[in-house]
Amino acid sequence: MRRFKGLYTALAAGLIAVCATPAMAQADDATEQDAAGISAPSWIMVDNPSGKVIAQHNAEERLKIGGFPKLMTALLVARLAAEDPKLLDQTIEIQAYMTKIQVTKSGALGGERMTVRDALYATLVGAASDTALALSRTFNNRFAESNFRQLEKVPAHSRSFIAEMNRAARKLGMKDSVFRSAYIDAGENGRASTAHDLARLGIAVMADPILREIVGAKSYSATIIGTDGTTRSKSWNNGNRLLGPDVGGVATTGTPSSGQSIILATSKRGSNRIIVVLGSETSSQRFADAKAIAALAN
Repeated sequence: MRRFKGLYTALAAGLIAVCATPAMAQADDATEQDAAGISAPSWIMVDNPSGKVIAQHNAEERLKIGGFPKLMTALLVARLAAEDPKLLDQTIEIQAYMTKIQVTKSGALGGERMTVRDALYATLVGAASDTALALSRTFNNRFAESNFRQLEKVPAHSRSFIAEMNRAARKLGMKDSVFRSAYIDAGENGRASTAHDLARLGIAVMADPILREIVGAKSYSATIIGTDGTTRSKSWNNGNRLLGPDVGGVATTGTPSSGQSIILATSKRGSNRIIVVLGSETSSQRFADAKAIAALAN
């Protein structure tokens, strides 16, 4: 009987240990979060390009992601340009209605044009939503029609492009992401993606030679072609103030509903990382959070 009593005790101890594991993991995670001084509700750091998770906090939670859909828009266009490099010199029109959306814009007026290359810089360096919308509309017919039920309310002029955004997301392993817009989180609750999925997108962007150069630019000057054929210059500054020798991209965003977020590509002592920070309270805090996360790997 004593022998069975010992067995029961061991089984009970094992059961307690198994039941306690998730809570203990959460406690350790929270302790690491507090110790590092990270305030963002969701973040992750992964190896680039393997995607192996190095550290994370609530990285699988679907949240609002502000303007990060622009990265997928740019990735699709860059892939088209890889097949046909002349496409980058093609001009696209910024239609009047695009200049009236209540988000960051390029500064182009209705009817003005710019090259696809300049539109990509406007979209990623200037965080311009009108150029992202123009790109999605221009290249919509390059892709198959939508077979996603959740895209039924998306305007037909961009629906095939946005469907391709979702197909590309699935191929990248972004299983918890749904894009309904080329430039902003949209749709049901606006919860479009997760930190973990966005890390996968960050890896894809940094693997693309066209986009890697663009997201690493601190500023860029473009030529805008007026409706009368005259030209003028327009410059944009990158919102990623951490760009430098150890930081090569990727993007920042901030809206009242999504908070302040950043996707960061770092390289130090031969180790490449992608860091995603979602929902920091202020612009300064998202940079502080990103630096604190980067320090965890040192």
